[in-house]
Amino acid sequence: MMRPTTIGTSLAMLALAGCGTDGAGQQAAELPEDRTFVSTSVSEGGEPRPLVDGTEVRLTFDGGELRAHAGCNHLFGNVRLQDGRLQVNGLGGTEIGCSPELAEQDEWLSGFLTGEPAVELDDETLVLAGGETTIVLADSGEAEPDRALEETRWLVDTVLDGDVASSVPRDAAAHLTFAAGGEVRGNAGCNSLDARYTATGSRLDVEEITTTNMSCGQHVDRFERTVLDVLAGEPSYEIDGDRLTLTGGERDRRLRLTAE
Repeated sequence: MMRPTTIGTSLAMLALAGCGTDGAGQQAAELPEDRTFVSTSVSEGGEPRPLVDGTEVRLTFDGGELRAHAGCNHLFGNVRLQDGRLQVNGLGGTEIGCSPELAEQDEWLSGFLTGEPAVELDDETLVLAGGETTIVLADSGEAEPDRALEETRWLVDTVLDGDVASSVPRDAAAHLTFAAGGEVRGNAGCNSLDARYTATGSRLDVEEITTTNMSCGQHVDRFERTVLDVLAGEPSYEIDGDRLTLTGGERDRRLRLTAE
């Protein structure tokens, strides 16, 4: 969802106006670490570029990895800063079926990120400028407060196994709600789920997991097994805005969920 541009981000855009990608203000000395940014404005040729209704550009910098999302597929690749420009290599993504408008927006964002845009980072504001396009983003901690773990309906949208990300099968509908009383309710992808949980620090102890006993086909059943394995592995959890990441006992296996 697009948000109003703050005075600080307006000044950042003015610094870029008419400069293209060369000499656009003060270059960033280094990329942010372990931070997520969400778009506050997008412009092309000095005019606003509307995004698909209900979407925003979200960028996460995690070590040398960049993760991006613009409303449909999750994009990910290796990233570094070279001479004040963003260099993204090996950009790939999940393969969720999107509407034509969202698919086109994914393609636009992918092309922009791999086009080596200039980077400015000033406190809580990140500005990327490439060609005629400028994207102004705010630190997610400032732009949107973290959602509560409890009483939020979390939808599983991505499974990560090492460096490989896969989207949720189209026939699966995995979602979890952690109730304040210590109960987990939801669906693991095919079967409804009930369990008990305790949250200690950043770790969840999920016990007494029970599900119904249906089969929804090999692909969905395999996905559901992964969801259940992560939950049963005393996962750690991290909330960033409206995103929840569960990391199972196997550190390279993670679930990413979005607050509904």
